[in-house]
Amino acid sequence: MNSIEPKSVKYENEKLLLKDKYLIIKDSNIMAKVSKNQRILILCLMNEIIEKEKIIQNVWGRNTSMSKEKNYNQLVFQTRALLAKQGFPNDLIMTIHRYGLCFNKFFLNSNKTPNTNSMEGKYITTSDMQF
Repeated sequence: MNSIEPKSVKYENEKLLLKDKYLIIKDSNIMAKVSKNQRILILCLMNEIIEKEKIIQNVWGRNTSMSKEKNYNQLVFQTRALLAKQGFPNDLIMTIHRYGLCFNKFFLNSNKTPNTNSMEGKYITTSDMQF
């Protein structure tokens, strides 16, 4: 049993709403139906669980292996592709080099819809983060 996965999910912040199987940008008609593992990934990021190993543990359990790392990379790729296809910003989920993932804080704190084709700021480093 995954520790972060409740039966019914409703999470929201200033910009995003995760309700059951749907991730929605508030005040817009942009939404995406996500899979169980995508939902857990999004929940991790919403709860500021951003370290790769912790995300893997929440999605697939404690027994980590090389295949789970490949599964993680595939999950991130597929989630980004799905969200971009549905109109979410391409850089909504950002890679923290050699660490994990996070949501684009500029999008979450912005009152306007960002340019979905922008790739600027796709990668950040741990030195950019405040711990």
